[in-house]
Amino acid sequence: MSRPQQPGKSRKRLRRWLFRVTVSVVFVLALVLTVVFVLARTHYGHERVRLQVLTSLEPYVDGKAAVKAIDGNLLGDFSLQDISFEDSAGHELIGAESLSIRYRLAALIDKQVHVETIHLVRPRIDLRKGADGNVSIATLFRAPPAEEEEPSDWRVDVDDLWIKDARVDLSELVPELGVLDGVSLRGRVHLEGEHVVVVLDELRARASELGQDVAGHLSFDMNGPRMEASLELAGDGATVSIPTAMFVAEPATLVAAVLVHVDPELANKYAPELGIKVPTDISVMVASSGLSEFSVLSGVSAGEARVAVAGTADAEAQTLSTGIAVSPIRPHELLGAAPELFVRGARLSGDIDKNADFVGLVSGDVAALGAAEQHVEAAVEGSPKKLKARLSSSGGGARIVVNGGVELGERPTLLRTSMDLRVPDLEKLLGRSVPVRGRLS
Repeated sequence: MSRPQQPGKSRKRLRRWLFRVTVSVVFVLALVLTVVFVLARTHYGHERVRLQVLTSLEPYVDGKAAVKAIDGNLLGDFSLQDISFEDSAGHELIGAESLSIRYRLAALIDKQVHVETIHLVRPRIDLRKGADGNVSIATLFRAPPAEEEEPSDWRVDVDDLWIKDARVDLSELVPELGVLDGVSLRGRVHLEGEHVVVVLDELRARASELGQDVAGHLSFDMNGPRMEASLELAGDGATVSIPTAMFVAEPATLVAAVLVHVDPELANKYAPELGIKVPTDISVMVASSGLSEFSVLSGVSAGEARVAVAGTADAEAQTLSTGIAVSPIRPHELLGAAPELFVRGARLSGDIDKNADFVGLVSGDVAALGAAEQHVEAAVEGSPKKLKARLSSSGGGARIVVNGGVELGERPTLLRTSMDLRVPDLEKLLGRSVPVRGRLS
């Protein structure tokens, strides 16, 4: 019969076993930490990671990607130096002096990528046309194979995204803009499932060709099929604002508003022949349900003058209906090149079909060059080849009725036209004494 083991010996064996396991775990952890340290902090580790990054990019770049070096600690704060992407012809389309990233490693435990800063310094973007006529940068990257995937349950937050002193070359695509220098963007990004939020509190650029320094801000929010955005840009003498823009994919719905303000100094810089004297404001509101029919409401104000335009465009039927209302306008007070003229109560309405056939009505009160005010009404119909109209004017005791038309083409031809003119008092009509010989009836 065997004797039972003594409790003291069992405890000693347990302690020895625990000691050996602890030593083994510590040894493995030390080995892992050593490997991590070598990869994360040494030149050897940086070089291995750099080569691995370039190898992983090869299937997605139709050209060549290059990173000169990696600095810092890959476990929290590192930077990529001298980055470039070239097309298959060897032209650099995207480049940057450096890309610095600082992130919180511990956040990965909670399925969160928390990036404190992304700092891209002096990026270069060359938007040139390729041999096929398309923008080269659009074909630089190959799209990954399409896969049906559920939205990721990871969350990504970028607290400080800063793109500093970028240079965007548009001289080949948009010669009027040339090169944009000093482009800076700063803001934050949030991604979670299908929810994407981008807020740029700072937008800056200089368009040397236009002599404009532009500053503004942007916000973008996309959640599944719904997208919302707002934008404001201010330059020297002009402001463009999109206070709201919303698009819903299902059912397809679009609502957007655009506001533009232009100072006369800027307008005269590009159109000095007009001699614009007052600030001009333009507003446009667009709404659509189904993206087949669009409703547009627009307004223009310059000084005390106001013009309102309301219309509906049917994309499927290819028709347009519009109406225009004009408040009292004295063009010579707005434009240095305009004749002395006064317009009030002006109205215009009309329809245009897919063949460009049109019909419209115009009415309003007009006074010009000191003559008596006239109430004008006109009915117009026609096509790109022919125009017919009936115009009547009354005021100052006079009445004029004209019926006629014009064949349009290289040599416009006047169609059969009749005129009924009754002017009992020419001096009253013209507002001045005019020597006339003969008789007018």
